Amino acid sequence: MTANQPRSAYATALGTDLERLRPQLRRYFAGPQVPGEVGYGKGRFEYAGSRFSWLSWLTRPVVGKHLFLSQSGTDVPFTVLNRPAKAPDGGPTLEATRDFQFPKTTDRFVDVVSAAGNHTVLDRLGQSRRVEALLLLSVDDRGDLRMSSLTTALRLGALRIPLPRWLGVQVEGFDGWDEETERHTVYVTGTNPLLGTLIEYRGSFTYSYVADPEA
Repeated sequence: MTANQPRSAYATALGTDLERLRPQLRRYFAGPQVPGEVGYGKGRFEYAGSRFSWLSWLTRPVVGKHLFLSQSGTDVPFTVLNRPAKAPDGGPTLEATRDFQFPKTTDRFVDVVSAAGNHTVLDRLGQSRRVEALLLLSVDDRGDLRMSSLTTALRLGALRIPLPRWLGVQVEGFDGWDEETERHTVYVTGTNPLLGTLIEYRGSFTYSYVADPEA
């Protein structure tokens, strides 16, 4: 970290475990070291999508846009833009925008991550940020990062409604590094006890820090 660059949301949550990550993942989760830069990734998903495309439209009046994928496919090009920001209390957040470039249309998935303490982050999902998932972070013996949701909730204005297990989504995530291809790897699933897998994507990408195009 530079003297005038705050710790990222993930670095804050991981604490000393940040140093246990592979060097490539440590740079990724530490965030940009130069003020005004953002993280930009580009790659392909071996598979991305949902078997329940109708969820994107059915849930939109309640949870808003850019939360569920409306289609699925293989060999899907994608980009990700990670923009550091600050929460109202001054703590670090990370605003992520992922564009899934399916053959006919592009689906967007957005979320905002903030440190929640004790190796956890709060992930607010979708454009409206009405769905919240508390994620537990852990570093495995290979230096890869794993995430697993502890709770999910629905936020409507000032009202926060914890979701029971049968109504919520269990999120599992993995971020790694492929030594052979020198690319980041990612695998994320969101499952429900009644419906099964609601969203899944797995693939690889390159990543670098660049000047913020909106600055």
